[in-house]
Amino acid sequence: MSTITPPAASKDSVKATLEDYVQVEQSTGERHEFQDGKLVKWVGGSGKHALIASNFAILVMKAARLRGCQTLLSDMRVQIAETNSIVYPDVVVTDGKPKFTTPTDTLTNPLLIVEVLSPSTEAYDRGDRFEQYCQFPSFKEYLQVSQDKVSVTQFVRQADDNWLRMSFSATTDQVKLRSLDTTIDVAEIYTQVEF
Repeated sequence: MSTITPPAASKDSVKATLEDYVQVEQSTGERHEFQDGKLVKWVGGSGKHALIASNFAILVMKAARLRGCQTLLSDMRVQIAETNSIVYPDVVVTDGKPKFTTPTDTLTNPLLIVEVLSPSTEAYDRGDRFEQYCQFPSFKEYLQVSQDKVSVTQFVRQADDNWLRMSFSATTDQVKLRSLDTTIDVAEIYTQVEF
């Protein structure tokens, strides 16, 4: 990740606007996250990263559809109004029909989010990013999936707004996705992944 200065910004203007963000996204053809006025270039993941995200999306797609939800991969922007941020999760399942905001055409109603952990973003995914996701009332479940070993950490929002944390580190483990009322095998998340 690297922070860039949008075209409209100068030495005297510290923060970019959403309009600046949209202009940079459209003019460069590159993906950036918007973090409270800062644009951060977002670089694609490894082959393992993409495979794990795809495996997970395939595993939950049917259960999501049965509940009127959609499963979207990393090209879908998600806007977090409370923190003035726009991010690109690896996998996001919508809470029912997708809801979008303008002018950025970003999703505003995630139910389940999956992040495949990369060495450069792991601390962010486990910390600040998770805290930002918690701002969504619709957000009920978060999975952090390692690409370096079999390791899945699941967080499930409880009625009192606390989060129940569970860890899975064996291919024989099963993860019960409460938000979709379905169970997936850890082994299937890592199908064809070589460590």
